[in-house]
Amino acid sequence: MQDLVRMRHACNGNSVGDSIGPHALLLIIESDMPFTEKHRKSMEDHLEILGGGVWAYSIVLFTKESCLRYRNIEEHIENEGEALQWLIQKCEGRYHVFENENQNNDTQVTELLEKIQGVIDKNGGGCFQIDQEILKPAVGKREIAVEKSIVRQIKEKEQRELNQKELSIALLGWVIAGKSSAANIILNTDEFVTGRRTMKCHRASGEVSGRKVTVLDTPSWWKFLPSYCTPEWVKSEILQGVTNSPEPPNAILLVIPGDTPFKEEQRRIIQGNMEMFGESVWRHTLVLFTWSDMLGDMPIEQHIESEGKALQWVVNKCGNRYHTFDNMNKRNRSQVTELLEKIEEMVERNGSFHFSTEIDAEVYDTDKDSDKEINSQTEICGDETNLKDLVRLLDEEWNRRDDEFLKKLAKIWRENNLIGSLIRKGNWSMDKEIYYLRVVLFGGRLSGKSSVINAVCGENIINTYSRTGQCREYQRTVNGTEMTLVDTPGWWKHFPLKDTAECLRQELVHSVTLCPPGPHALLLVIELDIPFTEKHRKSMEDHLELLGGGVWAYTMILFTKESYLKSRNIEEHIENEGEALQWLIQKCEGRYHVFENKSQNNDTQVTELLEKIQGLRVTLLGWVAGGKSSAANIILNTDEFVTGRRTMKCHRASGEVSGRKVTVLDTPSWWKFLPSYCTPEWVKSEILQWVTKSPEPPNAILLVIPGDTSFKEEQRRIIQENMEMFGESVWKHTIVLFTWSDMLGDMPIEQHIESEGKALQWVVNKCGNRYHVFDNMNKSDRSQVTDLLEKIEEMACNKL
Repeated sequence: MQDLVRMRHACNGNSVGDSIGPHALLLIIESDMPFTEKHRKSMEDHLEILGGGVWAYSIVLFTKESCLRYRNIEEHIENEGEALQWLIQKCEGRYHVFENENQNNDTQVTELLEKIQGVIDKNGGGCFQIDQEILKPAVGKREIAVEKSIVRQIKEKEQRELNQKELSIALLGWVIAGKSSAANIILNTDEFVTGRRTMKCHRASGEVSGRKVTVLDTPSWWKFLPSYCTPEWVKSEILQGVTNSPEPPNAILLVIPGDTPFKEEQRRIIQGNMEMFGESVWRHTLVLFTWSDMLGDMPIEQHIESEGKALQWVVNKCGNRYHTFDNMNKRNRSQVTELLEKIEEMVERNGSFHFSTEIDAEVYDTDKDSDKEINSQTEICGDETNLKDLVRLLDEEWNRRDDEFLKKLAKIWRENNLIGSLIRKGNWSMDKEIYYLRVVLFGGRLSGKSSVINAVCGENIINTYSRTGQCREYQRTVNGTEMTLVDTPGWWKHFPLKDTAECLRQELVHSVTLCPPGPHALLLVIELDIPFTEKHRKSMEDHLELLGGGVWAYTMILFTKESYLKSRNIEEHIENEGEALQWLIQKCEGRYHVFENKSQNNDTQVTELLEKIQGLRVTLLGWVAGGKSSAANIILNTDEFVTGRRTMKCHRASGEVSGRKVTVLDTPSWWKFLPSYCTPEWVKSEILQWVTKSPEPPNAILLVIPGDTSFKEEQRRIIQENMEMFGESVWKHTIVLFTWSDMLGDMPIEQHIESEGKALQWVVNKCGNRYHVFDNMNKSDRSQVTDLLEKIEEMACNKL
């Protein structure tokens, strides 16, 4: 140990060229986070910046020892799998566990120093010496960046001079840059919503450091898409917000996250999007670097120099005006005061921003004659600008015509007053039916299957301290549902199927016979406090497929030990766990639920679980004025969905239909006569966000096509192209819903399909010959809804 102390003192005061270096390198890994192959590769690449010889001096130091709980470090290493084991082997088996929050534990420090002494002894008392060919260029680059950062600091400081007066500020930037968060920090408020993308300009005012400050937040452009891909509605909304303000902004804040790379691609995108304001905008712009806390103690000037010419060009274009915000520290008011001082200095030098009328006429030309009829013979030329103008005009025209058409429809509805006149006796009852639900629980040992059954039933019907050796069924009434729950033996999570005893395999297969004619759902139980590795995934796949490949259509993942998540949500956990768990969730078609299996008094989690098992989820897609919203109202027997105007945003509603929960999602429409590339990006984005990112994906897609209109090859191509955003597999889950079938009179829908020809037949066949008809004028006919739900259930069971 004395050698270690002497060598530590010998390291002090040596320059880059000296031969003395560190005796050891500690590779810090927290024990509470899963260690994946991505982590291993990243750690290997970063460590070998110092050269391949660094491994001989490296020790893995596991922090947050308390997170191991009842496991020792060897069990943790075994559970984490090959990635972590490779790293420890690369360090020749050297590792140590450390509770870094405990400063009074001298024992762990002594043991660590002894292990470091072992590294010194093994290397003959020497220190790690980096290759000078690696060291000198790196140090040289750093010194240049530091020198330039000092020069930039001095230059920036010389430009500042305080001048107190009322300020107006507009924020611009790309998606998820931190604009709305920065706006809240400036005004010390929560006025600006930060949990979702900014879709419309929003202005708010407040008093900051004794002066009135007005802040305008704007919609964002994309970070990786060129400026010509920025939707026209985004440009229009920004221009309206900035140029139509009673007082023009004193300053434009160009918001750029300080924790992300900035390449030439981003420079061109910013330059292209800023051109809408004209060249003079740069004289009134200041770069605001957000999330500066991610840089640690690195000066922002060093970040600017290190990123290279692209970011330097933007900062220089703004006259070397920039500022940093720590978005996580809203209480730090000094960062706001300093920003306002910099803005005051810029205004004093350059004045306020005024939008050029020439640019206004060129970029933001609104058609004053918006009521003009659009000739149906208008030719769509290849010019991109003309095409976008046409789409905009058509959008305005369709909004107007939608209103007129639907008003006429509502008048017909009122005049005929068909509600209640065609109820078929026995087909519809408001009396709640009794559910019968059969569920089998599968999972590894100690996953919490038995305690889940206790929690669902609200009583201790199973002794959770004894291992489940045979399948057992339990019957209880839960929330009005007659349930059969089957508990099964668990397998070793790390072991392949071939290592599972034959008697256990037989029990697993036998489980489904205990709830004849078969289970409605199989819950695959996974505990949250154990990392989920590729070994777990393969073992779970093989054991589950003892029941056959079709079992996945009925399987839902049930995560137990919810309290382990602490402040994280389940989506963050799934993302952190990596590809193995994500594969499993995808195999279950996105079905999962989180459960605190030790809590028997949480009725909410039980209700939500039953809803996920029982509920039907339906999404409606189609073109403008196709009858989607009306069909949604018919399904739920409600007026929740507005039918008097075009659907602009996704809208979800739920209700009870024939004794089961049904959730319906209505979506914005595409055009009937325009190709898919003319479908506005906001429409595609709105649909995708709701359909693909929903915690519960739809059981069925209803492709709504009016039954009273012609259907040509043009419509077939448009539908095919718009459906491509979901991938080819979407057709396996789609049913064609023909609306306004009353217009066909007594003509069967099959005759209509055959009469329209190959185009419509292609769509119906693409959906596996699944179709249904709705009489939108006869909402009281509940049999048409019951028949539709039966077809959806049959599709889910692959019976059609």
